[in-house]
Amino acid sequence: MSLLDTASARVAISQHAVPPEVDDARRRIEALETELAIIARETAVGVATAERERSAREKRQAEQVRLQELEVRWEKEKELVGKILDIRARLRGDTGKVEAPPARSRRPPTRRRRPPPSRRARPPKPRPPHRASAKRTARPSWRS
Repeated sequence: MSLLDTASARVAISQHAVPPEVDDARRRIEALETELAIIARETAVGVATAERERSAREKRQAEQVRLQELEVRWEKEKELVGKILDIRARLRGDTGKVEAPPARSRRPPTRRRRPPPSRRARPPKPRPPHRASAKRTARPSWRS
């Protein structure tokens, strides 16, 4: 039962969160665009950056294609989750519950046996009474 609850919670969270793969692709594209801006400034200064620029543009193009594929897949998954939620809502109807009540155990409850006499709690041993007069007699006589 807790496994089902955990899975349901993950689905609920994932409906509103951006998948890590999509987020990662977006960040890579941003990094490549930043790199292309740096390359453009270096080219304006006179640094030879043709090879780096070509490589960065190819990487950005490949990452944009990958991002589009991931977003299409994500949209399909969101539609599927929406359908599942609709079916679940129809199944629950007025009661709001899908799960059957937990099955009762067929074994009768076990009676707790009394521990053997050797293991039973014993009352504490009595302490000797406190004698204030004993303290007085132990003091030296010169303190009177």
